[in-house]
Amino acid sequence: MARTENGNSVKVAVVQAGAVPFDTDACVDKAARLIAEAAGQGAKVMPGPTCSNWRSTRTR
Repeated sequence: MARTENGNSVKVAVVQAGAVPFDTDACVDKAARLIAEAAGQGAKVMPGPTCSNWRSTRTR
């Protein structure tokens, strides 16, 4: 639980999950599932990575 400036409690979820390489749809599905799971456990905030899937662009 985190506390806001006015003293209210906020449940925050912290998730560390790997990407599904080269599969954007699977990554989105995984993120949606994890967000729903966190919300189902009462989380109101789930910060995301600052740079997600930065290696997804293939170079030839």
